[in-house]
Amino acid sequence: MDVFAKNAKIWRKDIEGRNGTFHKYSVSVSKKNEDGKYVNAYIPVVFSKRANAPEVISNGTECDFTGFMSVEYYTDKEGRTVTTPQVVIMEATFYGDNNTDNFAAAEVDIPF
Repeated sequence: MDVFAKNAKIWRKDIEGRNGTFHKYSVSVSKKNEDGKYVNAYIPVVFSKRANAPEVISNGTECDFTGFMSVEYYTDKEGRTVTTPQVVIMEATFYGDNNTDNFAAAEVDIPF
């Protein structure tokens, strides 16, 4: 399935691993409830080499992108195969200053 987005915010979560820090990225999809509050869902994203993404993307960076939905498979600690949807970004245009986080990571709880 093809995916197109305008003015999407890319969220970053820094993970401390054995070999140093690595970055996981996601985009969010929101829906407004009857009581006026928003419910957010976060979808992991990966960037193809063709997307010309910066090496590190600041939290809250806005971009337009095209890509497609894919699935990631991994085995958890209990040996079960876990399937997770993800967006593969093929082309992207980034806006704003990518050197400064638009939102501090501590202010945004990203559940992935």
